[in-house]
Amino acid sequence: DNSFSGSIPLELGSLSRLRGMLLSHNRLNGSLPPELGRLGGLGRLDVSVNSLSGSLPPDFGELGQLTTLIVEGNQLLTGSLAPL
Repeated sequence: DNSFSGSIPLELGSLSRLRGMLLSHNRLNGSLPPELGRLGGLGRLDVSVNSLSGSLPPDFGELGQLTTLIVEGNQLLTGSLAPL
């Protein structure tokens, strides 16, 4: 819990060496930006317990190193990915 609010910045998609992103228990809203799909080395993404909505971006299918994706506790996230 960092008390972050608002949407997830698109610029996070340019952090090419990022291995984990833990944004749970904040007040984030809007949708997951497709730019996060550029983070080829991302292994863990936790955006649980926020107010995110929309679909999982198709770009997330490019996250070849992703082993953990936690999205529970949001308003509504839909979509699917290939098995991790």
